[in-house]
Amino acid sequence: MSVSRTNNICLVRTLTTSFPCYSISPMNDDSFIVSTINHHDPVRTITVQGQEGDVQHAGLPDKTYKVGESLCTYIATKNILVFTDRCNHTVYLCNIQSGSCQTVQSDQIREPRGACPGNHGTVFVCSLGTNSILQISPQGKVVMTHDVGMVNPYAVSLSRDGARLAVSNDLAGQMMKIKVFTVSS
Repeated sequence: MSVSRTNNICLVRTLTTSFPCYSISPMNDDSFIVSTINHHDPVRTITVQGQEGDVQHAGLPDKTYKVGESLCTYIATKNILVFTDRCNHTVYLCNIQSGSCQTVQSDQIREPRGACPGNHGTVFVCSLGTNSILQISPQGKVVMTHDVGMVNPYAVSLSRDGARLAVSNDLAGQMMKIKVFTVSS
């Protein structure tokens, strides 16, 4: 899709994949990274032309994930694939150029869900089990925990200018919220 300056949304192209996918994040102008569902590769790439590809992700579990068990995003400035493993309370930071992967675990990370690139190469990660948003450095350190005042934060997104952070929650059958926060440098 494309969004015009007047907020009109236009469908640009529909891509059909050979695998079911759950989350999608841009890698560059031509490619996306996606987390898969019930597939032997937990992450894959797809181009805007529809070409599918593999991702260097040494260090990710050799596991097939079901719906709701994992999500991914990509930090383009650092070439880092961010992969959340809800059941293992783990965030993986994988450099797709070198193929190396860091495992990030902490008492603050409980049922990690959605993630998005943050400022200065960091990543924001929803921690469903602690009702907070974590900010993790490219080196895999939890540098800050943010109480977002909502139950079950599920998805997070940072504005293009890095000034606003939007967080939504997941409460099946109940009132869901989206909160927007100002990010200070």
